[in-house]
Amino acid sequence: SDGALFVIGMGTCHAVASFQGHLVGSQVEVKMLEAAGFDCSLPTREKGISEDPEVAGLPEPAAVIGSPEGMCGLGHQGGGRVKVAVVRRFEFDHARHKMTVIVAVPREGRKSPLYVAITKGSYEAIASSCDPLSIPEEFLDRAKGMALEGCYVLGMGCKFLTPAEVDSIVVKAETDRDSVEKNLRCLGLIALRNELKDDSAEALGKLKEGAVRSVIITGDNAQCGQ
Repeated sequence: SDGALFVIGMGTCHAVASFQGHLVGSQVEVKMLEAAGFDCSLPTREKGISEDPEVAGLPEPAAVIGSPEGMCGLGHQGGGRVKVAVVRRFEFDHARHKMTVIVAVPREGRKSPLYVAITKGSYEAIASSCDPLSIPEEFLDRAKGMALEGCYVLGMGCKFLTPAEVDSIVVKAETDRDSVEKNLRCLGLIALRNELKDDSAEALGKLKEGAVRSVIITGDNAQCGQ
């Protein structure tokens, strides 16, 4: 289901790592990962995961991430964690305004996993990468509205891949990133609220009293800064 894919995207499409029991990385991505309930403390291929029967035979996973308890919706009805392997990660690109992971999701009763490319980024970049028929009519208006309310808004899209396509991308490197990140199906929006600190109003008031002109400099879109 799209809901399950959305949660898997939140749990895998990031650059967060676990170090000495703590999540390290962008705080936006850390909060997203925590909200999804995924566990990224499982060992990587380099740390001996190659003997794990649940990922044996997959194209060299960059990471293996544990899903929330009772993850279902993709043909898995078990009550425990599902090990989702990230077999390729395209890091966030500032020119593209997005990042992409290719994940292998185990399917109960089937030997082969489900391969999915999941892309996360600015909602404008995701909208331009998705099949227009998959984008809800209110997508951009909702994104801009949440940004005006002070939220950091991201979009997410995906598409299914065949084992041959994964082999071409991951093993043979015959398929480029641009091909992976086009004709996606829109999954939805992620909104993280930027809360003001308790003393922000007082601090700004003192600056104003001192005839200091305050200017907002933000890496977010203009609506969020406004």
